[in-house]
Amino acid sequence: MKFVFLTDTHIKEKNPINRLDNYFETVINKIDEVAHFAVDNKVDFIVHGGDLFDTPTVSTICLVKFNRILFYLKENNINFYVVSGNHDIYGRNPDTLPRTHLGLLESFEAVEMLDRYNTVEERCSNGRTIKIVGTPYIYKMDGEDKKAYLLNDYEKDDNEFLINVVHGMLLEKPFIKEIEHTVVTDILDTKADLTLSGHYHTGFGVIKLNGKTFLNPGSLTRCSNTTEEYKRMPQYALIEINEDFKLDIKLIDVKCAKPGFEVLDREYIEKHKNDKLEVLNFENTIREAANFDKYDYYSVLEEIIKSDNVEKAVIDEAKKRLERAEEDIHGQD
Repeated sequence: MKFVFLTDTHIKEKNPINRLDNYFETVINKIDEVAHFAVDNKVDFIVHGGDLFDTPTVSTICLVKFNRILFYLKENNINFYVVSGNHDIYGRNPDTLPRTHLGLLESFEAVEMLDRYNTVEERCSNGRTIKIVGTPYIYKMDGEDKKAYLLNDYEKDDNEFLINVVHGMLLEKPFIKEIEHTVVTDILDTKADLTLSGHYHTGFGVIKLNGKTFLNPGSLTRCSNTTEEYKRMPQYALIEINEDFKLDIKLIDVKCAKPGFEVLDREYIEKHKNDKLEVLNFENTIREAANFDKYDYYSVLEEIIKSDNVEKAVIDEAKKRLERAEEDIHGQD
């Protein structure tokens, strides 16, 4: 099995305030480069780790230009698999996918969703199996139980190499406890032999521990202008697994990506050059990915849910109204 993994493309037409170039053209060119690499290297398919779009609904031109890339891949018999990220859905609820543009692409069979039921499986000639499952973004998935990563409910065969594609806040080191996150060492008991993650834009490359492998190549684009993003070059991964389950991962720099000083506004860097940049930038990168300020009302709802006096029907209705409100807000953008 040979495939390309990329994540967090955040396709949108509107230019982020921190970008000096045309963001939309840049991100489309990057995805197009990855697509041509996939065709040239005769991969079996492409896997996307979530946050394909920056909002659940995007402009027509975004859909048209991205769909042209999908057509090119289809012409070359390469499928495009994706898990839904928090930006791809309304109200942090994967059930809203049919109302989104990612859901629209799925309905046209332009992309294929990855989850527990929609999987990719390859049976090897030696009787072994390589299988890919998806874990879409779910609110509170980085809470205490970590079941989204551990796959405790999955029955794995001894002759199976299992890959979990998850859109969650998986980090290489601990962060402040007020922000929910998962550290790689928290999930060493996962049933997945290879965990592919998105969401955390800076990425952490390849980590191998206790016979398990964890990979996040980082976002294909740079939406913020923190020092880490300023220094980082966007990457994607070429992954190969043979019949004996030997794993080979190559991280590949995006050739058309320009250095940070050409595309990111330095005002933020200069303003904070005397601060404790390592802590500040890590915190800002996490907050950027998780949208804590934007979704603070969900934290309020979470506190309400803890009350024993609130009926489930009321909670469900509150969630639906928040989803609809968010949908209305995006419709006005």
